[in-house]
Amino acid sequence: LDVEAAAMLSGTLRQAHARGTTLLMTTHDIGRGVETCRRAIILRRGRLVWDGPTAAAQRDEFERRYFAAVQGTDAPPADG
Repeated sequence: LDVEAAAMLSGTLRQAHARGTTLLMTTHDIGRGVETCRRAIILRRGRLVWDGPTAAAQRDEFERRYFAAVQGTDAPPADG
């Protein structure tokens, strides 16, 4: 999507969510996913890699898991 269309889509999704609509979004755009969604599920080759909130407190963990999935590596435990 171009910048204008992406902004319109994001606005439409926020309005639908504000009305109580549950939305399912698939994207390869991590920024848009984090900005738009409160929860994310990351799959790699059909397997669950991560499931959790995209809130600021969890964003580092989300991004670490996402990039590990993209690179095809297993992300180390959050403590390690």
